[in-house]
Amino acid sequence: MKNGFHPRARRSSSTALVAALVAVAAALVLQACGDSSSGADPVAVWDGGKLEPRQYESWLESQNMAPSRESARNLALIVSMAGAARGRGMADSAEVSLSVEAMRQARLLPVLKRHIDAQVEISDAELDQLANENPDAFQRPRKLSLRGIYKRLPPDDAARDEVRREMLALRAQVLDGADIKPLAVNESESQNRFREGSIGWVDPDALPAPVRDAVKGLEIGEVSELIGHAGGLAFYVCERIRPAVVPDSEEVRSKFRQNLFRQRSAELNKALVEKLAPNIRIRLDEDPVLQAGRQALPVDWLDDLIRLRLPEHAPDALIDRQKQRLLREWGLRVAMTDHTEGLGLVGTEELAEAMRWNVLHALATAELRYRVDARMQPPADSALRALYEQRGERMRNPPAYRIAAIQFAGAADRDDREIVSRARDAVARIRSGALEFSQAARDLSVHPSANNGGSLGWMNSRALGGLEMSLLKPVRVLSPGEDSGLLRTPSGLWLVKLLERRAATPMTFEQARVQLKEVFERAQIERLESEVRDQHLADINLRILADGYPGMVEIP
Repeated sequence: MKNGFHPRARRSSSTALVAALVAVAAALVLQACGDSSSGADPVAVWDGGKLEPRQYESWLESQNMAPSRESARNLALIVSMAGAARGRGMADSAEVSLSVEAMRQARLLPVLKRHIDAQVEISDAELDQLANENPDAFQRPRKLSLRGIYKRLPPDDAARDEVRREMLALRAQVLDGADIKPLAVNESESQNRFREGSIGWVDPDALPAPVRDAVKGLEIGEVSELIGHAGGLAFYVCERIRPAVVPDSEEVRSKFRQNLFRQRSAELNKALVEKLAPNIRIRLDEDPVLQAGRQALPVDWLDDLIRLRLPEHAPDALIDRQKQRLLREWGLRVAMTDHTEGLGLVGTEELAEAMRWNVLHALATAELRYRVDARMQPPADSALRALYEQRGERMRNPPAYRIAAIQFAGAADRDDREIVSRARDAVARIRSGALEFSQAARDLSVHPSANNGGSLGWMNSRALGGLEMSLLKPVRVLSPGEDSGLLRTPSGLWLVKLLERRAATPMTFEQARVQLKEVFERAQIERLESEVRDQHLADINLRILADGYPGMVEIP
């Protein structure tokens, strides 16, 4: 942490105020900016202020730091800039008030969690009963990590013989030391090809009989025989083995205790949320937009809350549902923090001391941000072009894919036997040429792209992941014209076809302009932060005094 606080570049700040928080902030900042009750010499002095030993010791303790000239300089910088921010009227800004509230939450919510956890009770009798009723609990069978290749058998005898010869040849390659991963990607007709043939960790006894019998006795590195399975032929390589686990009685009791603890802690937390929820009111079309107990969030604070909690999102980019979710989460955090304070789980003096430093840090951060923002300049075109000359070779447009897709079912119906059967029949007919992909999409797809024959157009990885993350791997390994086979994903039942692939390409200057502006801005902010700090210290004539604190040496 540079000089005790980290500013974040942003442009606007609301000036509304929660009255109770402002009163606390003002009083604490006045106290922090100078404690004249001490008779000892100050640690540091500057034009208009000084740093008392008691205040310095308190800050060192809160930051877990040792005394040094640098730490005294940092605290003097924070205190003096906080004073400047207060003089500018920033103590009653949304930016500062929300930052202080966020720091209050960060301090008290872990205390509340510990309090809730301490209420969980688990008796030895309960553990004994669970252990007796579940004698096989937490036992894990021997498991194998398998990787394999599978090919479907066609109905024609001659073609079947050809597939068998191909599979025997592939198995021979693996036996001779060939890496099965690329072979699986290029040759396998199972969905496992999208994972380089990996089946993952499996219990052999849970596999279909032909596969179980072929792999159960494998040791690491061994290859199974060629087996008939699921209308095709397959063989498997054993890559790793997990031995069976039979925990002793104490391990069983410990695991039951952990499970019960998590369950009951979650239940207590849920009960608290249900108790507090009626005191949280959200109205996007009213002012305030959020009421959580005695605290209210004015409508013109909402953008500041978004910047605080969702710094990667522009406030105007959020839809109402996202704003409501954010307000609900924030309101609950406020309510739970108020509840913690009401329980007296943290001492009044301890909390007041923490709030003092919270306010100082928030004010100093806001002041530094204000000064940096005032000096920010938009980049000249020449500066961006110079930056492009330095970085252009590393700036590339991501790969893109022209895709068509059929979503046979949504998440709720992806396991419906009738729908799955209909989807499998459609896939078989598409692959045999009896059914056009676009017609199948129009007739069977539940996705909006059905009207366009399933066409999704050009998509990069981010856009495709936004549609369905599980489609990324299949699309990346497909060749143009190939389809993924039927895919069961969290969002439903899919068939995806790659129509065309476009490799990553270097960005032109215009394509890179937005990224170049971001790079330029980050560098400018870092430079201006340092300049503002140095200029401020020079302007206030800061001096660290040799006799103000044991071991301190005066800076000329």
